[in-house]
Amino acid sequence: MEKELTEYLRKITQASYSRVEEKLTKYSKLITDKVLTLKQYQNAVTVLIYASYQKEVATYEIITDALQSGKRVYCPKVLEPGHMEFYQITSLEEILPGYKNIPEPVSLVQ
Repeated sequence: MEKELTEYLRKITQASYSRVEEKLTKYSKLITDKVLTLKQYQNAVTVLIYASYQKEVATYEIITDALQSGKRVYCPKVLEPGHMEFYQITSLEEILPGYKNIPEPVSLVQ
């Protein structure tokens, strides 16, 4: 009985995570499409944006578009717990795991 209950709970949890992933993908796409069509974004010279991590809305497509469009792109970097600043990136390769494994710029250009 205990083994059956454990298996049942595992399946429920897995199904729940699957639905969360589907919703995250769906809403990330909707948000990305909306941002890329905004006049404010299209006319922007500089973009401040986070590099998505785990269950956050995906931002890498927006970052890629901004870089390819010649915009200046800045992402937050944790300097110490409770203190972060924005640093410029010029490519996705400049975003690496940083504080608590959260993606952030390796660049020190503010």
